[in-house]
Amino acid sequence: MKVPKLLASSADQERFSLTLKGVLLGIIPVIILATNAFGGSVDETDLTSLINSIVNLASVGLALVSASMTVYGAGRKVYHLIFG
Repeated sequence: MKVPKLLASSADQERFSLTLKGVLLGIIPVIILATNAFGGSVDETDLTSLINSIVNLASVGLALVSASMTVYGAGRKVYHLIFG
């Protein structure tokens, strides 16, 4: 899987950054506390699945932003080549 540049590790561009992993790990206690407050329970599998989902959503979101910027830039270039 290609990791978006913003989320990529500076040491290995094919892996997620330690900063992102740290932020996600900091959210875990809040999720556990909120879940327990509403009478639920959370185990390690649930947390791993949640973190993977968040990372995947962030990756898809940044990929969509990147794609839209590319399409916009290409369209602007073509417009200026034809009319400019």
